Amino acid sequence: MDEYILLKETALLLKQQKHSDAAHLYQKIGEIFERKNDFQKALAAYHKSSSLLPHPDFYLSLARVYEKSHQA
Repeated sequence: MDEYILLKETALLLKQQKHSDAAHLYQKIGEIFERKNDFQKALAAYHKSSSLLPHPDFYLSLARVYEKSHQA
C-alpha cells in the first residue's frame, strides 16, 4: 500500500480521535520508509507513532533507524 494513502488515512483517524489506530498506521508508514532507506521520513513516522502511543516496539523502531542512519 502506498505510504501517502496511509498518511491520509492517519489524518482521518486523528480527526476522529483514534490515536492508537493512527499510531499503528504511522508505524507501518515508518516501516515502508525504512525499507526504502529513507531514514528521515522513517524517523518522523516513528516519532509520531511513539508520541501518540508510547509502546516499546515503537521505541525499538526508532533506535534501529537511528543506528542504520549513522551507518549509512
